[in-house]
Amino acid sequence: MDINIAIGIVGLILAYLGVAYARKTFKKDHIEKPNENKLHLQASFMATRKLSQDLYNELHEFATRKNYFDEQMWPGVTYRIYMQELLNSQNSNLSEEVLKNTLSLELPEMSIQSMSKSLDDQFNALMLVRNELKMKSHSL
Repeated sequence: MDINIAIGIVGLILAYLGVAYARKTFKKDHIEKPNENKLHLQASFMATRKLSQDLYNELHEFATRKNYFDEQMWPGVTYRIYMQELLNSQNSNLSEEVLKNTLSLELPEMSIQSMSKSLDDQFNALMLVRNELKMKSHSL
């Protein structure tokens, strides 16, 4: 066998291995990673929606028991107004349809991470309100 043919065959094998490695890396970084991030996005979405629904129910029960619907939660915000905003958010931003439409999109990883961060921030804000409500419930 001629040395040039042997070098050519080795070169082809190395090129094939390089392409196979590049495909595997691309798949891992651009196909599997966004899918993992979409699962995290879905979990964050569902947890935030559930917390929002639970908080609405807790606020409704508290406001009914104390007759606080028109009392101020914060300056300029009554329990009734805040509860209505929770419902609006649940129906527009946290609906099953929004989740389904979002998950069906081919989103870049950065967009998925940004949405997850936003949901995590919203979840934390709802937890603060829930904790504040629990403190008020126990003190009144």
